[in-house]
Formats: sequence, structure tokens, C-alpha cells
Amino acid sequence: MAVIPASQTPSNHLEPSPTSIELTEDELAALAEPLLQRIAGGEPGDGDHCLPWECGQNHNETVVNAVETSQLEKLQLIELTEDELAALAEPLLQRIAETQLFNLVDLIAQHKTRTAQQLLNQLLDRLNAATHPEAVNHLVFARALAEHLSGTIADKANLYLQPYQIPQIQLFNLLASKVPLVSLVSELATGLMIDACDGRDDVTLIDIGIGTGRQMVELLYHLAHKRRSPQRVHIIGIEPSIQSLSLAQKAILATAHGLPFEVTFTPFCNGIEDLDNQAWQQLSHQCNCPIINASFALHHICDIARQDVRTAVLQRLHQLNPTLIVLSEPNTDHLEPDFRTRFHNCWRHYSSVFNMIDALGIDEQSKAGLKTCFFGREVIDVLKVDNTTRVERHETAASWVNRLKQSGYTLQTPFIDDLIISPILSIHKQADRYLNFDYEGVPLVSLICARA
Repeated sequence: MAVIPASQTPSNHLEPSPTSIELTEDELAALAEPLLQRIAGGEPGDGDHCLPWECGQNHNETVVNAVETSQLEKLQLIELTEDELAALAEPLLQRIAETQLFNLVDLIAQHKTRTAQQLLNQLLDRLNAATHPEAVNHLVFARALAEHLSGTIADKANLYLQPYQIPQIQLFNLLASKVPLVSLVSELATGLMIDACDGRDDVTLIDIGIGTGRQMVELLYHLAHKRRSPQRVHIIGIEPSIQSLSLAQKAILATAHGLPFEVTFTPFCNGIEDLDNQAWQQLSHQCNCPIINASFALHHICDIARQDVRTAVLQRLHQLNPTLIVLSEPNTDHLEPDFRTRFHNCWRHYSSVFNMIDALGIDEQSKAGLKTCFFGREVIDVLKVDNTTRVERHETAASWVNRLKQSGYTLQTPFIDDLIISPILSIHKQADRYLNFDYEGVPLVSLICARA
């Protein structure tokens, strides 16, 4: 294993000590390969230009046996432009940046704030100057740590990320149409709810975290095109943002005008955990075996008086006797109180999300905008100092399954058409009857279905 210094900081007890990066022989060889091929003047195994250990010939023996060793050509100098040298060095620099991010986390956990601030300042400058696309990924994590450490450094990080900003409307359109973590999972969840409406004249839908109502509008359109649609659809929207809730109500009622069935809407402007007894009684009176949708919403449930209430909320929903409850949730543990462990979980999850975004067929500005403007804000929240004030408090699918079982639900395997194939994500059915949506072996999102 090779150990390479990642920075050479002047000797000073106030300065961060040099960072070392550990590389296996295979990793070091992979990083060195482009330069070695440039020196060899060809591709691996390319006849006279092959590298000695690749062609099987003993080049050293040829030199020893040569009669006229004095006639050996002098070693040639390889000329590299600055851009070529930067391109060769970039993968190693990015690996160094990754190592320094983890070192920063250790310094923060050890309360070595001043040293961490100095190291972060240096890292931000290097990342801002980098040209490798992965530098944006590291800038997102660096900004989140800056928010952890210093307002001044956070301002600097935000300034460096400013060129990647994209308009909100463009951002939401990208999420809804191009990012399969949202678009594909929402499409499948909507299909499951439509199937649950079969044979029913009266349908009650509860949408927890309804947002602007996009998913419910899509569901209504699909119901209208079924061979036998319901006669009445009542949608109950639960949403803490009055602005979003108002937009949802307008969108749903505007859609209702052209549909062959009656649509009514009841808004609850609150988080699901903040509904009082009167609100729950109202829900009980309005619901007849409802279909419940919670699309990327339940992880926003906050503790009350520092007590976890997520299972209690699921129990109260169970009392409404739902024929179906559909949960779409990130499959990762960001409830973890230990900062180091939470950073590791955060790194694994969002690095995979960023790699998935890089694989999308969209322009580079849109990719960077998704990373910095949407998911980057989530990273900031996940890495907040005060774990109790956070809203992006994801937990694993196994944890949600356990909560549902404790609350009296029966898990159901979501049915998906075999024709539904994602070129980006892999879909896997799990033993506990939920679906995992993976990217390169890392589970990112889960779709969980159950009934009372």
C-alpha cells in the first residue's frame, strides 16, 4: 500500500498537519496508467510501444545482451502541456479532496474548530480551481461542513457554487421528469394507488406532504381514462406550507372541471405529526378505507418534546383502516446521532446520487444545478450540528418496515409491470416485500406498501 502526502503545510502548531492518502497498489496503478501509456507512446499491448509488464517480453534482458550498449538511445523527455498534466493529476487530486473531507469530519468531531477552518479554507480554494466534474460533488460536501463551522467560510463556499445555480422552476421540472429517483418512483406509486381504486365508486385519498399537488393531478388524469372510473374522489391534502397547499388545491380543482367524476378537496395546513385530536376526528369522519400516499414525506416528521413520534403517527393512520398506504423514502440512515457515522452514511448516499445524476442524459449545467441547488441543500441539513432541528432525517427501509409492523400493518409486495425498466436504476424486490431502487449496488430509494 502506498501512502502519499496530500498537502505540504508549513510546520506550525496552528496549521493543519499534512494529510496522507492511502492507496492500494491497484489504485496507484490505475492513477499512474495514463502517464505510463503516454511515456510508452501507445496503448497497452500495442506492439513496440507496449509496457514491459504487459507484453511478456524481458526488455531488461534485451538491454543487457545488446552488443553496443553505448549506442542505446538516451531517454526521451515527454512533453506535457499544463492542461494535459492537470488532466493526469486530477483523479489523484480528487481522491485527496475526498480524504481531506473525511479528515475535516474527524477534526469537527474532536472540536478542533480552528484547525478545521484553516484546512477547509484551503480545500475550498483548491476545489474552486479544479476542472474535474467531480469537484462539484466535493464542493457540495465542503459547503455543508462550512455551514457546520463558520458563516464566513459558508459564504465563501456559496460564492464558489453560485455559477451552478439554476431557476427553481427548471429544477422542479428536472426532478419530476428526468431524475428517476423521483419520476420513476412517483410513477410506480401512482400506479399502485390507481390499482387500489378499481371497483370503487367512492375513493378517499390522503396525500401526506402533498406539495403543489402534482402527483394527485396525474392520478386524477389516469383515473379519468380507466374503463370504469369512480364516481366520486375526495382528496385530503396534508401540507405544512400554506403556499404549496393553496397551489395544490387550485391545481386539483382546476383539473376536476374536465373529469367524468366528482372531485372534492380538503386541506390540512400542518405537518402530520402536528395534527390535533380534532383534526384526527375530522379525518376519521371523512375517511372510508382511504388510500394513503406519503411520497418522500414521512422522514420530515419531527420529534415532539424530544420524543420520536413516527410510529405513533403510523398507528393513528392505521386507525383510519386504509386499504393501501404507499411510502416512498430514501433508503439511508441519517437519523444517526454520531456525526462521523452520519457523515459516512451521507457520503455513501449522496455520492451515489451524484454519480447517478452524472449518468443522466442532460446538460452539465443541469447536472450541477441538481447537485448544488436541490440535493446539496439536503446534505447541509443532514450534516447540521443540532440533530433535533433537522428535517432531512432519513431512515432505512428496514426501519420503516419495522415501524409499519409495530403499528399493525400487513406488508404487501408492490406490483410492477415487467416492462418497466430503468436504464439508470436497478429495481430489486426485497424479502420484506418492498422495492429497492439501486444505483451501482447502492440502495437509494425504497417503495413500501401495506394495508391495515
